Amino acid sequence: MGRSVTTTYRLEMTLAVGYATPQCWRSREYGRPSERNLRRELEGYNASLEPGGANQHIGPQGRAIAGRIVHNVSGAVVAEVLLGAPPVVITGRIARARAGAA
Repeated sequence: MGRSVTTTYRLEMTLAVGYATPQCWRSREYGRPSERNLRRELEGYNASLEPGGANQHIGPQGRAIAGRIVHNVSGAVVAEVLLGAPPVVITGRIARARAGAA
Protein backbone atom coordinates (compact mmCIF):
# COMPACT_ATOMS: atom_id res chain seq x y z
CA MET A 1 0.00 0.00 0.00
CA GLY A 2 1.08 3.54 -0.65
CA ARG A 3 1.03 6.32 1.83
CA SER A 4 -0.97 9.48 1.93
CA VAL A 5 0.80 12.82 2.28
CA THR A 6 -0.97 16.10 2.98
CA THR A 7 0.42 18.96 0.93
CA THR A 8 1.55 22.08 2.76
CA TYR A 9 -0.78 24.41 0.84
CA ARG A 10 -4.11 24.21 -0.98
CA LEU A 11 -5.62 26.35 -3.72
CA GLU A 12 -9.23 27.47 -3.28
CA MET A 13 -10.90 29.03 -6.31
CA THR A 14 -14.20 30.87 -6.44
CA LEU A 15 -15.87 30.36 -9.80
CA ALA A 16 -18.55 32.47 -11.47
CA VAL A 17 -21.06 29.71 -10.64
CA GLY A 18 -19.88 29.23 -7.05
CA TYR A 19 -17.14 27.55 -5.12
CA ALA A 20 -14.75 24.99 -6.63
CA THR A 21 -13.19 21.96 -4.97
CA PRO A 22 -9.90 22.79 -3.21
CA GLN A 23 -6.77 21.57 -4.99
CA CYS A 24 -3.27 20.98 -3.72
CA TRP A 25 -0.77 23.75 -4.41
CA ARG A 26 2.36 22.01 -5.72
CA SER A 27 5.16 24.48 -5.10
CA ARG A 28 7.61 22.65 -7.35
CA GLU A 29 5.21 23.00 -10.27
CA TYR A 30 3.42 26.31 -9.52
CA GLY A 31 6.20 28.14 -7.67
CA ARG A 32 6.23 29.59 -4.18
CA PRO A 33 2.79 30.52 -2.86
CA SER A 34 2.54 34.22 -3.74
CA GLU A 35 -0.04 36.57 -5.21
CA ARG A 36 1.93 36.76 -8.46
CA ASN A 37 2.01 32.96 -8.91
CA LEU A 38 -1.61 32.63 -7.84
CA ARG A 39 -2.72 35.23 -10.41
CA ARG A 40 -0.71 33.41 -13.10
CA GLU A 41 -2.40 30.09 -12.26
CA LEU A 42 -5.90 31.59 -12.19
CA GLU A 43 -5.38 33.40 -15.50
CA GLY A 44 -3.99 30.18 -17.01
CA TYR A 45 -7.06 28.29 -15.84
CA ASN A 46 -9.36 30.95 -17.32
CA ALA A 47 -7.45 30.79 -20.62
CA SER A 48 -8.06 27.01 -20.73
CA LEU A 49 -11.82 27.73 -20.84
CA GLU A 50 -11.54 29.46 -24.22
CA PRO A 51 -12.40 27.61 -27.44
CA GLY A 52 -9.62 25.14 -28.18
CA GLY A 53 -8.55 25.02 -24.54
CA ALA A 54 -8.42 21.92 -22.35
CA ASN A 55 -11.48 23.04 -20.36
CA GLN A 56 -13.56 24.57 -23.16
CA HIS A 57 -16.41 22.17 -22.29
CA ILE A 58 -16.90 24.03 -18.99
CA GLY A 59 -17.49 27.34 -20.73
CA PRO A 60 -17.37 30.93 -19.45
CA GLN A 61 -19.58 30.21 -16.42
CA GLY A 62 -16.63 28.27 -14.95
CA ARG A 63 -14.30 31.28 -14.89
CA ALA A 64 -12.30 31.84 -11.75
CA ILE A 65 -13.16 35.23 -10.25
CA ALA A 66 -11.05 34.88 -7.09
CA GLY A 67 -8.60 32.50 -5.49
CA ARG A 68 -6.50 32.02 -2.43
CA ILE A 69 -3.69 29.81 -1.20
CA VAL A 70 -4.24 28.42 2.30
CA HIS A 71 -1.81 26.65 4.63
CA ASN A 72 -3.40 23.23 5.20
CA VAL A 73 -2.44 22.78 8.85
CA SER A 74 -2.96 26.27 10.28
CA GLY A 75 -5.65 27.49 7.87
CA ALA A 76 -3.80 30.77 7.38
CA VAL A 77 -4.35 32.50 4.03
CA VAL A 78 -0.95 32.92 2.39
CA ALA A 79 -2.02 34.71 -0.79
CA GLU A 80 -5.33 36.01 -2.13
CA VAL A 81 -6.32 37.44 -5.53
CA LEU A 82 -9.58 38.92 -6.82
CA LEU A 83 -9.78 38.92 -10.62
CA GLY A 84 -13.10 40.74 -10.87
CA ALA A 85 -16.66 39.97 -11.81
CA PRO A 86 -17.28 37.54 -14.66
CA PRO A 87 -19.21 38.45 -17.79
CA VAL A 88 -22.93 37.80 -17.48
CA VAL A 89 -24.03 34.67 -19.32
CA ILE A 90 -27.68 34.54 -20.40
CA THR A 91 -28.92 31.19 -21.63
CA GLY A 92 -32.04 29.26 -22.57
CA ARG A 93 -35.42 30.35 -21.20
CA ILE A 94 -34.15 33.64 -19.81
CA ALA A 95 -32.81 34.74 -23.19
CA ARG A 96 -36.02 33.69 -24.95
CA ALA A 97 -38.17 35.45 -22.34
CA ARG A 98 -36.20 38.67 -22.70
CA ALA A 99 -36.39 38.50 -26.47
CA GLY A 100 -40.18 38.03 -26.31
CA ALA A 101 -40.61 40.81 -23.77
CA ALA A 102 -38.83 43.37 -25.94
